Amino acid sequence: MIKNLFKVFSATILFAVLLTTAVHANIQVHLNGEPVEINPSPIIIEGRTLVPARAIVEMLGGDVDWDEETRTVSVIQDDINISLTIDSTLAIVDGQFVELDVPAQIIDGSTIIPLRFVVENLGVEVQFADNIVSIVTASTDLSDFSFEQILERYTIMLREQAPIIVSEFREAAVGVADIHELAELSIEFTTILAEISVAGVGEMADLWIVQGVGNEDIYMHYAERLAEVYLIEALAISDLYLELVMELFI
Repeated sequence: MIKNLFKVFSATILFAVLLTTAVHANIQVHLNGEPVEINPSPIIIEGRTLVPARAIVEMLGGDVDWDEETRTVSVIQDDINISLTIDSTLAIVDGQFVELDVPAQIIDGSTIIPLRFVVENLGVEVQFADNIVSIVTASTDLSDFSFEQILERYTIMLREQAPIIVSEFREAAVGVADIHELAELSIEFTTILAEISVAGVGEMADLWIVQGVGNEDIYMHYAERLAEVYLIEALAISDLYLELVMELFI
């Protein structure tokens, strides 16, 4: 009996350790469409991407302060102040307490912080897809983007949002007993994905105008490539629709 309890206890401890173990994934960071080197490399802990505090914050034009006594790292940019205490799931953003999924930590001598939490609280856009973290600063002028960079950014957005939209479609279809209603749901969720693609094509059109409207063939080339990405990702919604029709009505 005692031996069995010991085995269960040991397995529980091992499972907890595995859940909190840092995963050194091959994550690339892109800033405004350009790859940047982050040292040490980003890691994943409990499904969250953490990055070295000073490297990411200074890359975005902010400052980092460290209080050794309280083991607190402060991120400062303009009038924004974010404080994160090592191993604490409570952060302070402009004087307000905010709960974190994963705390700031010190690993191999480097202070690492949750990427999305800090970056978004600095007012910066970030997307994740295919082991690529794409960061777009709010101050970036459209003329600084190439068509390739816009294509990359919206490709990441489409690939990130498609599985979420499919999941939401599946949930919304629960209890639906009418094939016409199911078709309307399919169109509704496909449209949500299409709006991302349309926004990207619109941004390309704006860039085309900014650059002098002299490169229509280039604009059409990249607009078509983005449309192809959309069609590939939208297939998952179509496949789910057909699957639901087969399950419910045939």
